[in-house]
Amino acid sequence: MNRCVINGVSIEVPPGSSVSVVNDVIYVNGSPYDGKEGKASGIVKIEIHGDPLNVKAEHGDIEVHGNVQGDAEAAGSVRCQQVGQNATAGGSIHADDVGGNASAGGSVKCGSVGGNITAGGSVKHG
Repeated sequence: MNRCVINGVSIEVPPGSSVSVVNDVIYVNGSPYDGKEGKASGIVKIEIHGDPLNVKAEHGDIEVHGNVQGDAEAAGSVRCQQVGQNATAGGSIHADDVGGNASAGGSVKCGSVGGNITAGGSVKHG
């Protein structure tokens, strides 16, 4: 099992899961999380220890201690090792590599990028 920490609350999720917070509700693999802490109101920080399929936070930041196999999308910042597809952030993106496009309202700092880079701030990669 992978561990996902959302606003300080730790939940266990199956490996390769998609985790998102939409309208203050935590979703795991498209279904509302049924734990007693299934709400995440206000600014959300998602921290995942493992390799999720996709991660999305409509409000706040994403930090993955592992690789996102698909897309990583956050209103705030995205920080992880590898992103298999696209990384999109209202804030900054910090990743080892991005397989697709990297689009940020702030800065982008990463290794290789398989697609295009769009940034409102500085870009450092290679």
